[in-house]
Amino acid sequence: MENIISEVVKRSSSGPASSTNGTGGNNGGNNGAKAAMAALSFEYAKLVNYSFSLAVLIFTVVYAYRLLTLRLSGTPSSKMGSVRRVVRTPGVVWRRWMMRTTRVGKVGLWVACVVYLGLNLLFVLNETGGTDLKRVAKRFGRIAAANFPPLFFLSMKNSPLALFMGLSHEKANVLHRWVGRAMLLYVFLHTVLYSYLYTSQGQPERLKKTTNVIGFVGFAACIFLSFGSVRWLRNRFYESFYLVHLAMAGVMLGASWKHDKSCVVWVKASIGIICLDRVFRWMRIGVGAPFRKASVETYPGGIVVLRIEKPKGLSVMRRWAPGSHCFLSLPALAPGQGHPFTIMSTSEDDSIDILIRARSGATGTLYKKALAGAQTVPVCVDGPYGHCAAFHRYETVLLIAGGTGITFSITVARDLVRRRVAQTGIYTKRVKFIWVITNRAHLSWVRNELAGMLADAPNDFLDVEIRVTREQALVAEHPEKKPQLLPEAREVTSSASLDTESTADESREGDVTEVPSSTEGSLLSLTDKEGISQFASYVCFGRPNVLALVEMAVAEASELGRMAVGVCGPSTLSDEVANAVSANMTADREIDTFVESFGCGVQVTAARNTPTEGGNKCNDDKADSSKQLKMCRLLIYKGKRKMLLADLITRPQHSIINQSFDSRLRIDTRRPINGDGFGVGYYTQDPSSPDPEIGSGPCIFTAITPAWNNLNLARLAEKTKSALVFAHVRASTAGILAEVNCHPWSFGSLMWMHNGNIAAFPKIKRRLQTALRDQYFLHVAGNTDSEWAFALFLNCLHDSGHDPASSPASGFGPEVLRKAMLATVDLLKAWTKEAQEGEDEDEREPSMMNFAVTDGESVVCTRYITSRTQEAASLYFSSGSSFHEYKPGGHYRMERRDRGQDIVLVASEPLTFERADWVTVPNNSCLTIRNQMVLLHPIIDEYYTEPAMPRSSEHAESHGLHGADVKAHIDAELGLDCAESPLRTSFVAVVPEIDTQDLP
Repeated sequence: MENIISEVVKRSSSGPASSTNGTGGNNGGNNGAKAAMAALSFEYAKLVNYSFSLAVLIFTVVYAYRLLTLRLSGTPSSKMGSVRRVVRTPGVVWRRWMMRTTRVGKVGLWVACVVYLGLNLLFVLNETGGTDLKRVAKRFGRIAAANFPPLFFLSMKNSPLALFMGLSHEKANVLHRWVGRAMLLYVFLHTVLYSYLYTSQGQPERLKKTTNVIGFVGFAACIFLSFGSVRWLRNRFYESFYLVHLAMAGVMLGASWKHDKSCVVWVKASIGIICLDRVFRWMRIGVGAPFRKASVETYPGGIVVLRIEKPKGLSVMRRWAPGSHCFLSLPALAPGQGHPFTIMSTSEDDSIDILIRARSGATGTLYKKALAGAQTVPVCVDGPYGHCAAFHRYETVLLIAGGTGITFSITVARDLVRRRVAQTGIYTKRVKFIWVITNRAHLSWVRNELAGMLADAPNDFLDVEIRVTREQALVAEHPEKKPQLLPEAREVTSSASLDTESTADESREGDVTEVPSSTEGSLLSLTDKEGISQFASYVCFGRPNVLALVEMAVAEASELGRMAVGVCGPSTLSDEVANAVSANMTADREIDTFVESFGCGVQVTAARNTPTEGGNKCNDDKADSSKQLKMCRLLIYKGKRKMLLADLITRPQHSIINQSFDSRLRIDTRRPINGDGFGVGYYTQDPSSPDPEIGSGPCIFTAITPAWNNLNLARLAEKTKSALVFAHVRASTAGILAEVNCHPWSFGSLMWMHNGNIAAFPKIKRRLQTALRDQYFLHVAGNTDSEWAFALFLNCLHDSGHDPASSPASGFGPEVLRKAMLATVDLLKAWTKEAQEGEDEDEREPSMMNFAVTDGESVVCTRYITSRTQEAASLYFSSGSSFHEYKPGGHYRMERRDRGQDIVLVASEPLTFERADWVTVPNNSCLTIRNQMVLLHPIIDEYYTEPAMPRSSEHAESHGLHGADVKAHIDAELGLDCAESPLRTSFVAVVPEIDTQDLP
């Protein structure tokens, strides 16, 4: 740089400085110095553009290297893996902080911004003397003008950056905004410093010079450009933002041209870039899809889908990458306007499909026109844009969409399925697809695309899960149910993250006033007839636990290789996913997270967690058997007299509520708390004087809060009496936390609950649902295996000739309920066995089916496991004359005054300190209570063994359940042998054996 100054000074001094006049020589010297500094400023201004060009070159090399490593990288050796983990650790720490504190996730973008802006500052301060404010002020202005070409280059929609750097214009727009902010700072400092200099030197009139006034105009334009581009204004008033942005950019360039002649070269370069971009765009439109007719379809939720015939010939719109978007213009409705929308179809389809949520403005007008009967509208398409991630180069892909964010995820998933079927250029082995919507009717948006993808997907390649967060979809099917927002899952830090009413596509449009649409319920009944019921097996109700979903995906991916996460939806949903990825970061392997916010958005690179066991799809009551899961606890009270609920579930020291958090009160002292909701069901009808207004069905109260911390339960229990009570406390490590998943459930006069698990449930779920009649299929509101088992029981009861909805006054009778129960067990057993065919017998996970059902008169329970060597989940009963508090402090006991039985209690574990009062229900047996008479029926099938045959409790204990016989514990404590055991004193009628093969 010193050489540059010397050369410039030498050239400039040879002119005026050679004058023989002293003054002339002095002026010549001053002019030479000014010329030297001006030349130096220009050289530094050029360095700004040189550094920008160098940055583009570096990122091009990095992009090429990354593509090469994605193609060639394999599993490193353990030794090299250890080295790589050590090297990656600092980066992991940095990325975890970045992902938790900012939405701009890609570290490379931040590095580029910091380095580039740091160089700008260096160019300003270097060789200006530091304290020479005039030189610093002038340099700030020159450097600001030098940023014009990079600023406009980064704003190009048809930038070569996508080709050379893999940087789509959405990502480039992030850099564009940061360069603009830096330029505003430089212009601000340039203006403030010159204003200070002129006023401090007593020359404020110089600020009124024409060139300076024009400079103030340019400064004002910069302010409008920057502050008018904030996210809120940009999203809310997109059209106004766009027009103001263009106008202010023109004012800024014009003012710079007139303000200082040294800016002219940068202004000309910027105008050239703008013109070049416009020419490219007009050419793309000309050979793309100009002024075509689009068919219009309306869907629930104020959705319009435009289907545009794909152009032929050399059109650029013949092919596009998954997740690409285009700018759509509606000349007849909003001439001169263009909005970006993600293309919902793939380039292999015959049309360009665009899904739009109707708002006010152009899209609202379009929606109203479609409702009025319009079949087609003229459109103009500019695109495709967006350089999407190469998801097919990752072994595991997790796609999460919220609302209309499905437009991005569905195209990526369909492309992966297509590549997998064709076996061309794909490394992906597993795809997890999650879509969060507020209503099942919204499935109709992508009905055909989703059905085709599911039909084409190979086995074990695609796992689809559709989360419905509100119950409005149930209104059309069950008018008695009120719509309500389902509670959010545990550990979701922001409930807003799943508000799927605002997504990336919607934010681009800028119109926010919702256009009223038909009720979701009526639209659901309409669209369901058209085929959305085919997706019922993939639907789960309630808000997803994003952290748990990511953890499961990471665990499954740990053995497969690289993993990519793609998310499109509300910004808060993107934040939830980023935080979940951050929570699973280690230095072992990488997770690349792609956040779709404007086309194919920013990329976040994280690390993958160490291998853990995976979970399953929608099954809330079960996960991989290798995990020790927390399971449920149940209680049944059947008595001649109505009993206060408080004496059953809140006051006793050994109640199931106290056992759920205090392990000292139960036999199995190892397990954690049962705090994932509870439910209590009871009958209020008096059989001797029935009230038709009350009906025969039970009253059920459920909540997702821990039972011991629910004041409403305590108040209710102190004022409610019933002669038949079902109570249940729930614990689960998988799935969602929602009231619809809390036991018990009811149908007519029937009530049902379950403790245990159904093995291989995701594999048999579709078959189970297919076997159901419509009324029982539609009755299911949650996503647990337990509730689907109840639906199957209702179907079996119907098959036996008894309508579950009939609710006979005297009940269905114990024999009818028992046969339906055994038929349910038999079907689940057979389907599970078929699903596990081919697995090693020792490695098959058994089902534990401790079911309980009542019709208000009789109670039928099972203690059953599909294994000959394992213990089922524990189940006990006790009977007597009264169950009362014999000592203050919640000390209850079962009292027997005679051989009669006025009270029967059934529970997962003994509810009193006198555990000898409790009888173990044998493995694989059915317990029936009718008029306080307890009957035990062995279930004779391939899993039945004599009670004397030893069984292992390992499986039950691995699921957080107690499987060992309480009698062994008591005998050991009392030092008794079998003949002396007090368990013999309870009255039990053992009836002849039942073989499930003899059932009708």
